[in-house]
Amino acid sequence: MGHEKYKTSVIVVGRFVGYDLKDGYKVKRIKLLTPNGIQSIKLSKEARASLFRITLEQPLDLGIALRIQAEKKFDDGEMVLKARQIDLAMADGLDGEMSYVEHRIQPVQIQVCDRGTCRKRGSQAVYSAVCQSIQDQGLSEQISVQRTGCLKDCKRGVNVQINGTQHSQVCPLKAVQLVNRHKPALPV
Repeated sequence: MGHEKYKTSVIVVGRFVGYDLKDGYKVKRIKLLTPNGIQSIKLSKEARASLFRITLEQPLDLGIALRIQAEKKFDDGEMVLKARQIDLAMADGLDGEMSYVEHRIQPVQIQVCDRGTCRKRGSQAVYSAVCQSIQDQGLSEQISVQRTGCLKDCKRGVNVQINGTQHSQVCPLKAVQLVNRHKPALPV
């Protein structure tokens, strides 16, 4: 089935709790207290640089408010947060409230092969099942579906590609399950 990944851009605002260190001195992750509990966020090189810039201005004390622009990635069903930018949050605007704001970069894109062997194996039924599932759940703005040319794995067709991840031997039932797995998180 391959790796299943999709990304969203998030802004995490919370209170600094600590670091995760590697080899006793390399900062690899930062821990924040958010409404979802303690979040451990992996630091990119850019985020490490912005963290260094912040610590030059003032040391990070426990409980200081931070605003982190991160990338939320689902890798085989597991959520991973990776920081891109770290800034000090305005303590006045926080007032004990911490936020976790999610912004979808772009809609989930589903492509269904509609050529040759895939068409003979039922790509039209898969396409119809995907469209019906999206319409039933009211996700037509968050998920775009299109028929496409050959996805280069005809012997294992019907082929479906979701945000660049290819799935083979997809039947209508499996297509609906894939839509449910990849649908964007809706605000609570």
